[in-house]
Amino acid sequence: MATIRKRASADGTITYQVQIRRKGHPPESCSFARLTDARKWAVTVEAAMVESRHFSQAESSRHTLSEAIARYRKEVLSQRAPSTIRSSLSRLEWWDERLGGFTLDQITPAMIVECREALLHDGPGDERGRRRALRGGGMSPTTVRYYLVILTHLFNLAVREWGWLKESPIRKVTKPAANPGRIRYLTDEELATSLDACRESECGYLLSAVLLALTTGMRYGEQFGLTWSQVDLNRGWITLGLTKNKKRRGVPLVGPALDAIRKLEKVRRVDTDYLFPSHDGKKPYDIRRPFQKALRAANIKDFSWHDLRHCAASYLAMSGVPLKVIGKLLGHSTSAMTDRYSHLADEIVTDAVSKVMTKLFK
Repeated sequence: MATIRKRASADGTITYQVQIRRKGHPPESCSFARLTDARKWAVTVEAAMVESRHFSQAESSRHTLSEAIARYRKEVLSQRAPSTIRSSLSRLEWWDERLGGFTLDQITPAMIVECREALLHDGPGDERGRRRALRGGGMSPTTVRYYLVILTHLFNLAVREWGWLKESPIRKVTKPAANPGRIRYLTDEELATSLDACRESECGYLLSAVLLALTTGMRYGEQFGLTWSQVDLNRGWITLGLTKNKKRRGVPLVGPALDAIRKLEKVRRVDTDYLFPSHDGKKPYDIRRPFQKALRAANIKDFSWHDLRHCAASYLAMSGVPLKVIGKLLGHSTSAMTDRYSHLADEIVTDAVSKVMTKLFK
């Protein structure tokens, strides 16, 4: 219940101090110059406590952003993939350095906007980020979004699950528009020359690995973390474990890729379960160096291993496969990620309509 005490200061100023103690809630207190204001505040707070709507401001002034980041690292990041942990830690450390000393109730939208603008115009200011950021340039809007996204998630947890904050200050901050993702796929001629270069490679895994990437669109970590226990050659199916998006999915193993993996299975090593093991068999093989060497031999520029994933999606889109099916195969978490290939599917529709109209009106 609420207790109101009248207090007089040395200069004669009168104030009314309200104290509220209620089971299941931390004690609350506040001072007012007018008794009517004190009574009104007491009624409002007590009613909110009864309806479980009250949030103690003391809680948000008790915890700093550094404490919230430490809890986030322990409870959230520890469950993520190693690559996600590395990139997320870098961003969290940046926020910790800028705002970590402030309590959660002290952080305002204006402070976050100032940090956003610093990233856009000046970059992270240290070893983090892209090379152009190290030379004094700003970060791309997409990269800055990543910094804001992780802070948004942290604040949301502080509000919804931890009870450390009443409202997230980042809700009122606009995130920069993301740049459209780059799509680079091999032309028919490039595909033929690159596969020829893979066949000539000294790396015995290269051709099989490239064919598998082209037909399944798996992420690098998914593919090179594969073990034989995940591969069903009779069914032509690969079952993936928990993926980047913490979901399980499978991909078909067909055509030249299936033939290549069958050949690989005949000479598989008995000291490891990896499909593509390193020399000691304790970890996956790093295919990137022989892959880049093959690309140079084929005179193919501006192409990375991840672009094979774009190839898989692009070839499917250009063959008329629905975008929803492509998104499921690639394990996209949102339809927006698959929509980047929609212009390729549009070309199929345009071509089909053109052929029909030509036939009708020739």
